Amino acid sequence: VEELPHPHDLDLERALLGIVLLKPDSLATLSALIAAEDFFRLAHQRLWQVYVSLAAADVGITLYAVRDALAAAHGADEMSMAELATLDEGLPRQFDVVYGAEQLRDLADRRRLIRICRTALHDVAGAATAQGAAESVIAEARTVLGSRSSGIPLSDAVDEVLDQMDTPDTSYPTGLPALDRWGCGLRPGEL
Repeated sequence: VEELPHPHDLDLERALLGIVLLKPDSLATLSALIAAEDFFRLAHQRLWQVYVSLAAADVGITLYAVRDALAAAHGADEMSMAELATLDEGLPRQFDVVYGAEQLRDLADRRRLIRICRTALHDVAGAATAQGAAESVIAEARTVLGSRSSGIPLSDAVDEVLDQMDTPDTSYPTGLPALDRWGCGLRPGEL
């Protein structure tokens, strides 16, 4: 199986982390939308955890407070002061934190789905039935993504496709009686 790249955007991660240093009150909005594990880079996950812990302790999110908390939690080499100080470089004047958080979460959800699919590839061979394997993958995707995904639930989409496969559309006679009896005549769009 070919190794797929892990979808991520380090510039977006840096922008979201940088905006919190510039505008600490944005953490409340962001923390409702994303979590530390949504960041791809481990150092960014740890920095997010420090932001959240500082806010929970009612300590101001300043460059020095963040540096000291990072050093205490993960060692002095986790992120340099220079790296922390440049997190806000290149931020657009009008940065939509909600949109940025949604994009970060979407990338994280894609990585989670890739992990599910990799696991499913190995599990399908040992499954009792194809339907059982499909239901297992859908249940795992639902568990991992939870209510974070939007749109039609995956299980409903799969059920609709299976129903369409089981219930043939109206077919037009082909002139071959055996084929027409099986309901496999020509269908709209196949003429």
